Amino acid sequence: MSTAKNGFYKLIGALDAQLYIGGLGILIVVIILWSPFGLKIPDYAEGWGNLSVVQGFHVMKSDFTTSRPLVYFPWKVAYLLSRDSFIGARLVLAALFWGKAFALYAILRKMCLANAVLAFLIAILFILHPADQGNLILRALGRHFAVFLYVVSVLFMVLACQRSNPLYLIGMLIAEGASALASEQGLPLILFTPLVLLLCKECSKSKKVKITLWWFGVLALSIFNFITADKQHQAAAFDGSRTGISQFIQEVLLSNLIAYRRLFFDGWQTALKWALDFQTPYFYFAIAITLATGLTAWLLSRLAGEQEKQINIGRYFVVLILAGLAIIGLSFFPYSITTARYDGLRVFYYAAAGAALVTGIIFFKIC
Repeated sequence: MSTAKNGFYKLIGALDAQLYIGGLGILIVVIILWSPFGLKIPDYAEGWGNLSVVQGFHVMKSDFTTSRPLVYFPWKVAYLLSRDSFIGARLVLAALFWGKAFALYAILRKMCLANAVLAFLIAILFILHPADQGNLILRALGRHFAVFLYVVSVLFMVLACQRSNPLYLIGMLIAEGASALASEQGLPLILFTPLVLLLCKECSKSKKVKITLWWFGVLALSIFNFITADKQHQAAAFDGSRTGISQFIQEVLLSNLIAYRRLFFDGWQTALKWALDFQTPYFYFAIAITLATGLTAWLLSRLAGEQEKQINIGRYFVVLILAGLAIIGLSFFPYSITTARYDGLRVFYYAAAGAALVTGIIFFKIC
């Protein structure tokens, strides 16, 4: 009994060490990613307007009459950090990049769906994926905030399933609700997220049902808010009523196919073209990111041991591929029914997680 107990604690200790090293590696990559631009450069789009919204007495007030009452919350945090510049906003954006990548890394590790090296590479690919042309623009701060909260809510769901501490369930509900109140794009994805629990073997069926019911309760409230709140922006973007139903369906299907192509082919082709036309300073930063990623992966591989035998990637290969493809489709669907269906800007933030998962799993299988 004592031998098994010692083995269990050894396993947990190794996993924790891998989480720390993975988190540090992601942080280093994010710092390098921000190095060419710094924190002081001004915003060239809606930045000053967004800061003006959150200035003054109402700095911590949200308008719950809109469908996105928390969309300006990260801007409010940024305003408190730096009121007369965009330093705060860029710090918040960098923190969101680190947070969502680390949360995805932790999910894959806690569920034993990928070894430490693969989980780390998938997390890095999540924040570096080239499909979206507006990955680093400040005008998307609210959407990155929503993506971060969603990934955190999934992590808390897994932890609530694996452990008895009720704080994980509470954290899950708060993160889920806040994500939905920051952006409705994640609602279709949130609807199917409890399927993740099918891959969790550490808790009873009754506990999974309880977690799912709480999850759907928050989802129902979020949908109710979206239905009843003011949706001027969404109404203007939705064009189903202005075209024939047949043409509308064709456009929706075509835009989804184009989205998949962009995530797996066009985005990489564009990135490669830019790489071939590189400017020397940026090339050095790319080399630095590659070295930091490689060094972290090497350190993680050195910690690999007995615990890696529990990895379920081979068993769930097809399931993980389908899950990644589903993440893309569900997260892009809200855009496919609007006039933004063919845009390459601010539409693939959720989908990048699915594309990173599929790419990483296939790479693992081939190698």
